Amino acid sequence: MLHALLLVALPLRAEDVAPDPGVTTSAEGPLAGVGLHGAHDVRARYWRVEDRLPDFEDRRILDYGEIVDHLDLIGSNEKWGFGFRGDAVALPGNRYVLDGVLTHERDLTSPGLVAPVSDAYLVLEKAYVERRGEHATLTVGDSYVAFGRGFALNLVKNNDVDIDTSLRGGRMAVKAGDWDLTAVVGSTNPQQVALENPNVGLQPNDGHAVTAARVDRYGLGPVNVGAHVVGVQFESDPLDATGARAGRLGAGVAGASVEAMGVGGLDFYGEADFFRYDDP
Repeated sequence: MLHALLLVALPLRAEDVAPDPGVTTSAEGPLAGVGLHGAHDVRARYWRVEDRLPDFEDRRILDYGEIVDHLDLIGSNEKWGFGFRGDAVALPGNRYVLDGVLTHERDLTSPGLVAPVSDAYLVLEKAYVERRGEHATLTVGDSYVAFGRGFALNLVKNNDVDIDTSLRGGRMAVKAGDWDLTAVVGSTNPQQVALENPNVGLQPNDGHAVTAARVDRYGLGPVNVGAHVVGVQFESDPLDATGARAGRLGAGVAGASVEAMGVGGLDFYGEADFFRYDDP
């Protein structure tokens, strides 16, 4: 049984970085007026392990440390946005020498995930660039998307439970009056380095391919309506001779939703989704 004792926690630190008054930028340049925002979260933990080495003195030799480093940098102005997140984790005390043999107590990474050094892992977890127009926004890289209440598609983050799955690819959002259109294509990119839980046996990204679109119509009196389609090719689908997925969908979703606001003093929401699975 594994018990965690938090020894040191450096809370999230964020600060806006004002442009250097000594630097002159062109008013027409794409980076003119960019404001930077950074956040750095470092956590150090000591994990207590109740197991003992067999035929060895009763000492907590299997206890180990963990250091997690989470760095965000975001920049934006009226027309452009960009950002990245880097994650790192190290396991101090994850090894011991017994009878002259160096032993690693636990594997930080799983096969297929390459760590630069033993007992440490560093990854560029998220990266994106975004172009904003009057009626449309185009994002290339990592972004988040959820349709309706998330039954059909829900690629979001919840740091409290270490869930952070983005879509790595392209995302376009178009606004035209009372109409919204969102279209995405890319592959899933779940966060690998956990901030709240132990980092042991980290897995490679699954990379399920996602193609999806949703249209919303607002302002039909108190009613808003929307419809969406989602197609998924699972990472486990077989490859064809060209190295691509076999061409069939692992799963397909089609659905629609209706939302009524302030009807009789109440809000209503209904959604229907139809699922088809071609992957066993």
